[in-house]
Amino acid sequence: MEDDDEIQSHPSPTPTAGSPSPSPPPPSFQLPYLSSPHSAPKTPGSGGGREDCWSEGATAVLIDAWGERYLELSRGNLKQKHWKDVADIVSSREDYTKTPKTDIQCKNRIDTVKKKYKIEKAKIASGGAPSKWRFFDKLDD
Repeated sequence: MEDDDEIQSHPSPTPTAGSPSPSPPPPSFQLPYLSSPHSAPKTPGSGGGREDCWSEGATAVLIDAWGERYLELSRGNLKQKHWKDVADIVSSREDYTKTPKTDIQCKNRIDTVKKKYKIEKAKIASGGAPSKWRFFDKLDD
């Protein structure tokens, strides 16, 4: 029966002389697992993220330098020249050995500190215990 020949599976076509032979699949490379800096285990009180870029001492100096200018400007927003002055003060403190802070880093840190202050203030207003955050009283004046 000739029909039986058609039912059988046909072998895959053989490459002709003009066509390239199929290349084997490329080897798979597996990159080593690298954890992102944001997924590192957090130590208690570290706040996560890149919080460790600012020591408590540098933050204290920053708050003092910013606070002076903030009050001089009648609680107005600091301009770039003021932020540069603040950055110079933070970076020139005696025990500071890290890379100098920029005006932008100082502004961002103050924004973060102010957010933390507002959260702590809201906790107290809703009947929570007094804040144990080191900088709360300094900002609450």
